[in-house]
Amino acid sequence: MLGNTRVTALILFPALFLLLVPFATAGVPEALSWLKASQQPDGSYGAWAEHQAAAAAMGMFLAEGNSTNSTAAFAWLRAQLENPASWFWGSWGEADVPAASLYAFSQANESVNYPITTPLLLSFQPVAGFKGYYDTAVWSSVESSVDTALALMAAAGIMPAQNKTAAVGFLLSLQNPDGSFNLTATVAEAPIYSLGPDKASATALAVLALNAANYSGNATQAAVQFLRNESASCFGNSNKSYAAAAAAIALAESNETGSAKTATKYLLSLQKPDGGFADASRSNPNASNALDTGWATAALAKADPAGYSGSCNAAPSPTPTPAPQYCGDGACNNGETCSSCPGDCGACSPPSSPSTVIIKVTFPDGSGKPNVNQAVPLSSCATALACFQQAASITCKNYPATGPLACQGHPETTESCFVSAVNGYAGAMGWWVLYVNGAPSAVGVSCYRPAANDAIELRYSTAAAAVDSTPAPATTPVPTATTLPSTSPAPAPTQAATAQPTTAKSPALQENSTGGKEFGQDLGAGKGGSAGEANQTLPAPKPPALISTGFFTAQNAPALLIAAACIAAFAAAAIYLRKREAG
Repeated sequence: MLGNTRVTALILFPALFLLLVPFATAGVPEALSWLKASQQPDGSYGAWAEHQAAAAAMGMFLAEGNSTNSTAAFAWLRAQLENPASWFWGSWGEADVPAASLYAFSQANESVNYPITTPLLLSFQPVAGFKGYYDTAVWSSVESSVDTALALMAAAGIMPAQNKTAAVGFLLSLQNPDGSFNLTATVAEAPIYSLGPDKASATALAVLALNAANYSGNATQAAVQFLRNESASCFGNSNKSYAAAAAAIALAESNETGSAKTATKYLLSLQKPDGGFADASRSNPNASNALDTGWATAALAKADPAGYSGSCNAAPSPTPTPAPQYCGDGACNNGETCSSCPGDCGACSPPSSPSTVIIKVTFPDGSGKPNVNQAVPLSSCATALACFQQAASITCKNYPATGPLACQGHPETTESCFVSAVNGYAGAMGWWVLYVNGAPSAVGVSCYRPAANDAIELRYSTAAAAVDSTPAPATTPVPTATTLPSTSPAPAPTQAATAQPTTAKSPALQENSTGGKEFGQDLGAGKGGSAGEANQTLPAPKPPALISTGFFTAQNAPALLIAAACIAAFAAAAIYLRKREAG
């Protein structure tokens, strides 16, 4: 009988244990393993990466409660937040980095010194919204939906009423008719901004912010409907793990349980083999990072899709019916021309006199601007800039054409134009690049002298924005459309999820987020920015100045003075003892 009792106990105890211990959410153990393995001994995830540590700490706490790893991450964050000298509170600061960190504290049983952090956070609110996104169109930090939303998420309950009202009003001013939110008053979205690389992410943060501010107007319902639609469409099947995670959390906190689970079910399909996550907007979307993995872990903890039968529609867009293939059949017919099918119709004859220059302008998708393609007389344009001005409206940032900026062989050119906008389109994350006969030009639009029948083109390119942390040029470059003269103000660093520099760097241009940052991600590939952003990059710390060029420096001065004092003391003691012996 006793033996049977023991057998029964051995069977029932494990069964009871399984009933008492909840099954782990799918994907969470693997994500936790990645977060813990990637954490540094001090609890951080690298220098300038508070936003990544915040996401990781939040995800670990929500998935398993207080743990050694989450406690270490919060301790490291607390030390940064409570130090007014921390980089993100200074001139290179961005509201979203400390706000994201403070938001993580609000999600856990962790405390922080709000009397120190709240005034510092409010310093980013000049009038209504919170600043942080660095806009290269105006070369300054501007108010953004992401910075404002995160500030409200972090401190809506403790900031003064007038600050909260102003922030909510600014946030609502950026809402679109479809319920989504733009990044700024002039920029719809910026993949360089790691904490808000697209409209779905910015809208999810806006919903969380409006809920935190206890706003209950129609704007929230419209934003939630936008997120429901995004979830139902698998976020465009675009591998946006950050957007899916943020949307899942926003939908779950808005009691949209089904849509939240749909979002996390799609999110699970994006998990990397190593257990981590990386949003498609990052400069390295194939490498897991703490920002996306932390948010994904938090989302899975809040909206566990286990057992949920609903799913999103990830069917690819229908493939268009291919056009009939006439080119290549050896006959010039069916509307073929020398331009569309030179193999059948022969090469086109060169243009007749007078000589012409073909002007092309290629705008990015979504710009709403029609491309330009027309011929202008060569006699009307002594420079490429003059040619383009015959066919389009060109906005320049002019710099003195001296030194490296001078047009070689043409001293009459006194200014060099850096093209900042064409037909009113400036963009936010790229540059206008000059091409001549299909290849990038070695000189800029003010210096290139077209030849007869040249094809010159301005293409809007984000190639420069795909680098998270490109250092500012050390010397002034030749003013081609692909470079920015060093006389221009350098953008602030932005955040990008994957960059974890171990040493400080010079400020980078903004990127796709990988990233603020992020920097960067980052145009460094941050913020943006947000982000970035894309990669946080800051000026390298200067070594202590030498008092002289000799042996005596500011660093070793205390030691040398102590040594000198010791020598003097020993000398005095020796003299005293000798006198005693002599007496």
